[in-house]
Amino acid sequence: MAASYKPARYFLVAAKDESGYVLATRRQFRTRPEAELYTQSVAASRAPIIIQVD
Repeated sequence: MAASYKPARYFLVAAKDESGYVLATRRQFRTRPEAELYTQSVAASRAPIIIQVD
């Protein structure tokens, strides 16, 4: 019986732009704390958000 493959969860960071929300970076973070740390480097006026992808 084959083991089912479940891809690992990762987090993306998006930030507000003139057209709406866009990815702030192409990087995929493995943990939420890593993503939260990255949001600190994004200007607060861009209202960064973290998106969890399962």
